[in-house]
Amino acid sequence: YFTLPGIPSSTLLISKAALSMLLAMWFERALDGYCAGHDQWRKQTAREREAADRLTAFNNLITNLVGIEEVFRSGGATSVQRMDYAKDVRDAVENSATVKIASIAGYEFIGSLGKSLLFDTIHNKPALNVEVVVLNATARADIIKERAKALKAVGSDYNAGKLTEEIERTTNAMRGIADSRSAGDGYVKYYKTKLHPAFRIILTDTALFVSAYQSNCHGHQAPVLKIRRTFAENGPSGMSLYAAFAAHFENLKTGLTPEISEEF
Repeated sequence: YFTLPGIPSSTLLISKAALSMLLAMWFERALDGYCAGHDQWRKQTAREREAADRLTAFNNLITNLVGIEEVFRSGGATSVQRMDYAKDVRDAVENSATVKIASIAGYEFIGSLGKSLLFDTIHNKPALNVEVVVLNATARADIIKERAKALKAVGSDYNAGKLTEEIERTTNAMRGIADSRSAGDGYVKYYKTKLHPAFRIILTDTALFVSAYQSNCHGHQAPVLKIRRTFAENGPSGMSLYAAFAAHFENLKTGLTPEISEEF
C-alpha cells in the first residue's frame, strides 16, 4: 500500500495497482493533449508555410514577368529630395545617356530648380539627352481644375492657378537647362501635351520609375515602382513593363511640336 503525499495515511490508502491505473489515465490524457496540440501547431505551421510560399510565388511572378525591382512606399510631407526613391532615381539618371520625364507639371522633378529632384543632376551633366512632357494647361484646363480640386484635400490653399504656375516654372527651368548647354552637349526637348499624362514617369537607360496620380497626396508623395528595362541574358523570360510606359511616353508627344528643341 502507498499513501498520497500530504494526505494522512489514516485518511486514504490506495494499492499499487490503483495508483498505476491513475498514473496511466493521467499519462494518456496528457499524451492526447500533447498530440492534439502538436497537430494544431503542425497545421498552423503548414498554413503559414503555404501562405509564405504563395507570397514568394507572387513576388517571383511580379519580378520575373513585369520587371518590378522595387516598390517605394513614399508618402508623408517630406520634400521630394528626401523621398526614399530619390537616391535611386538620381543615380539612374546620373548613369544614363538619356532621360525622359512625363508629368502633369514636372515641378517636383525639375521646376523648383535646386529644390527639385533632378534639376541639379541634369544641369550638371550637360551631355545628357533630356526629353520632358508636361500638360498643356491652356488646352486642358479641365484636367488642371480636376487635379487642383483633388489636391485641396491635402492643402486648402491649392488651386488651378498654382498648378498652372508650377507648369510655367518647369518651362522656365527647361529653358535654363537648354541655355546652359554648349556644342556637343546632347539635346533638350520639351513638350506640352493635350493628353492626360496619367502617370509620373522617369525613363532612364536601365530603369523606369513610375507612380500614379492619387487624390489624397501630391504626385511626389505617391508610391513609386522601379521597373528594370531588360532581363539578364540568363535571367527569367518575360515582358518588362518598361516597354509599355516607354510607349505611353511616346504617345503623349505624338504630333506635337516641341516648345524647346535644342541639339548641341
